[in-house]
Amino acid sequence: MTLPRTTSTAPKALGAGTPRVSVRGLTKRFKTRTREHVALNDVSLDIGPDEFVVLLGPSGCGKTTLLRSIAGLEQPESGEILLDGEPVSSARQGIWVPPEARRLGMVFQSYALWPHMSVFENVAYPLRNAGVASGEIAPRVTQALARVGLEALGASSPGQLSGGQQQRVALARALVATGGLVLFDEPLSNLDAKVRARLRLELATLQRSLGFAALYVTHDQAEALALADRIAVMDSGRIAQIGTPEEIYDSPATRYVADFIGSANEVQGEVESCQADECVVATPVGRLIGRVRAGAIRPGQKVAVMFRPEHCAVGARTADTPTGLNRIEGILERSVFQGAIREHVLRAGEHLVVTLGIGAEAMAQAAPAAVTVPVARTWVYALEDAAG
Repeated sequence: MTLPRTTSTAPKALGAGTPRVSVRGLTKRFKTRTREHVALNDVSLDIGPDEFVVLLGPSGCGKTTLLRSIAGLEQPESGEILLDGEPVSSARQGIWVPPEARRLGMVFQSYALWPHMSVFENVAYPLRNAGVASGEIAPRVTQALARVGLEALGASSPGQLSGGQQQRVALARALVATGGLVLFDEPLSNLDAKVRARLRLELATLQRSLGFAALYVTHDQAEALALADRIAVMDSGRIAQIGTPEEIYDSPATRYVADFIGSANEVQGEVESCQADECVVATPVGRLIGRVRAGAIRPGQKVAVMFRPEHCAVGARTADTPTGLNRIEGILERSVFQGAIREHVLRAGEHLVVTLGIGAEAMAQAAPAAVTVPVARTWVYALEDAAG
């Protein structure tokens, strides 16, 4: 099928050349007898040729609908999807390319390997289904298995393989008939924690060595942080923030992102004054200074002050607080050993402040203590923008 070429004016994603995937203003609604649910609301996204992008969010945020729309399993009401600059879905132009013609691969939760077929036949299946000449199939399958290090296991059945080997077979099958784009629908979610950690390391290594573009759906934050070149955090059908794992974790753009990624202490209060990108907030645990993360904030406004447990330090109360630090005084409620880290919980009035420290020493419970956190690590969000 020959598709008309369109020109994308969007900025390039990471990676050289035309983005492997470009999503522009995508909207998708699902209708029931009683209501209409907006699953995607004007979503735009680019994926570079060798980039690993993770869609992260809770159930119902739209991440799977976006993946299925790119795959051609859902048809959006508006917007465009381009693969290598060519439109495969455009309501405006009346273009709809079916899934089998989009030259992309998918890896599912269960890997979806045929148990009655050998490894070789599982990888060959999409080629046979596409009508590839029989003389071309064997060398292409052999090459695909070699790329994932399974060339010696072509005659094995999936049941004889480890979980990591099954993942490699699914990846080889996804790559053998594609143009270098693989979509992953929570492929590790059914595994226990240790196996999941090992397989995501294998997957990250394979993706970087083979150089394919990947779009990966998960609700697991650790998985997203470990795999992604960029993370798109989704909320109610929109992308709340997209950036590198470091940007998402260290500089969350909204209260929703700060709360969803990792863990965060939160104290609500009222702004006393603002200067540049910092403001002073009166809170039940004392005055706190923080960086404004989204929109304009004015004196008298209700805000949430947030900071991460690992950015805190806890110790005995002292008279002075060094410049650049916020200070919260209270009573140490508990000190919990967690192996490499120790969790301390300070009670300041009605608020609990959690701290995490690597190699931190135990502290006496019920003793007066103080938590300090750098101003640069303290964020302020307007409460009316809480949904992100």
